[in-house]
Amino acid sequence: MRITQLNIYPVKSLRGIGLETASITARGFAFDRHWMIIDDDNRFVTQREVPAMAQVRVRLEPQALILEHDDAAEPLVVEFGRNEAAAPRLAVRIWKDDCEALDEGARASAWLTEVLGRPGGSRLRLVRFPEDQRRDIAPDHLRGESAQTGFADGYSFLVTSEASLAALNARLSDKGAMRCQ
Repeated sequence: MRITQLNIYPVKSLRGIGLETASITARGFAFDRHWMIIDDDNRFVTQREVPAMAQVRVRLEPQALILEHDDAAEPLVVEFGRNEAAAPRLAVRIWKDDCEALDEGARASAWLTEVLGRPGGSRLRLVRFPEDQRRDIAPDHLRGESAQTGFADGYSFLVTSEASLAALNARLSDKGAMRCQ
């Protein structure tokens, strides 16, 4: 197998970041789906409900997550050095899983809500996966092994082929939709 592209998605459902190399952790690639956006019910929000999430650009700097959008006056800077013990913990839901997450604060919430709107009248919040939290992958998919993930849909890694991507783009093209990369 030859890898032609390596991407991570630091914030679930926002734009990804292309990498030349990646560090692997117990949950998958470092910083992959390390953050997610939730609504007032503490349920995860994705591009399925808020397509505008695809327009939020993401950067990782040595000490911060940076979110940018054409309609935002300035980028959102979320520093890595926040003390986990001091951050508010929220009970959140991602698919059928309930877990804890760390709230990244009112400034992040205001920025996301301003840029993405209020889906269903809800304000949005940015949460981070705590280092001391485990979200186990369903054992029926692991052949007797155990594994964990962060805020990914269900698995630590997603591998796809260029042929699959080409087939998807052909179907999207037939419907006049945008191409995937």
